Amino acid sequence: MTTPDALRELAMGKLSRVLGEEMAVRIYDEALRAAGLRAITTADDLHAFAHALVARGGMEAAIGGLLSVAAVVRGAGARA
Repeated sequence: MTTPDALRELAMGKLSRVLGEEMAVRIYDEALRAAGLRAITTADDLHAFAHALVARGGMEAAIGGLLSVAAVVRGAGARA
């Protein structure tokens, strides 16, 4: 199982590598709010966060697409 810390690091890592640390922090916070989240604690949260990035367009959308795939691989949308 993926931990909440690992999910946050995954999201921040992708954002930071592409956008730089300062912008990544700002975009992360804005996308969390847009997704209605306080934190990324589950694969479903990561998926919602990814969709918030996609809605922003540009490079954020590309990062969101990568994170969306990562969320599905980690079980987003899987219902027992």
